[in-house]
Amino acid sequence: MEELKLDQCEETTRNQSPEETQASIPSVDPCEYIVGNVSETIEISKNSKICEVKADFRVNKQRSVRIWGQVKDCNENPVKCALVKLVKQVCRCGKVDYVGVAHTVTDCKGFYQFDVCVPEAIEKYKVIVSKPAHGLEIIKLTECAPCGKDKCLCIK
Repeated sequence: MEELKLDQCEETTRNQSPEETQASIPSVDPCEYIVGNVSETIEISKNSKICEVKADFRVNKQRSVRIWGQVKDCNENPVKCALVKLVKQVCRCGKVDYVGVAHTVTDCKGFYQFDVCVPEAIEKYKVIVSKPAHGLEIIKLTECAPCGKDKCLCIK
């Protein structure tokens, strides 16, 4: 396989007409995303000497829609660490209800995103954002609770 250097690539593109350049770019569905597969079971225990597991995948492409945006406060400042939930409208017993699809937390600039598989029929979604508006935010840490017969290993 011939290796092209950056200069050769630039020169090749520069000498091509716009039609030739466009024809050389593979067509890609902008709404495609990769769907991962499930790995084999990975067994981990406190007696294990394994520190790292590499899990490689072969994946398929699937059509998706990206829902994204930025959360800002009323002064137009980005809101970091806001909880953003994506819910889907469903009909249960003749009443509209919503089920959780995914959730994320905004980044330091207030941005979030979800990738949703394109359904066969029309589906309706809502995005719900929550974050304390005023005052201190309290984050409670929990101690390790019993896990079956063994206790969780706490890092102190």
